[in-house]
Amino acid sequence: MAPDTALYGDLGFLGIDQLHSKSVLPFKASKNHPLTKEQKKHNRKQAAIRAPIEHVNRQCKIFRIVKDTYPGKHKNYGLNWNLVAAINNLKVACRHLNQATP
Repeated sequence: MAPDTALYGDLGFLGIDQLHSKSVLPFKASKNHPLTKEQKKHNRKQAAIRAPIEHVNRQCKIFRIVKDTYPGKHKNYGLNWNLVAAINNLKVACRHLNQATP
């Protein structure tokens, strides 16, 4: 990843700031230290940025390419990822076409 690219992660990526200087993580609340309004606003903005990629991750999990151990040949793994991405892109494009027509 390019060093000047911003990396938006969730709290599962704690410690990524040591590896990537432009990482942005949400604020974490605790029982004794609740979040301020500004911190909540920041977390909501960041969640809105991350939401589309989380939907794509879910679609890939439906195809079980991420969730399970890949049963095929290792040399075909990239090809299968490309096919899953193409099917997902086609689903999204068709969904937008159906919504555009009255």
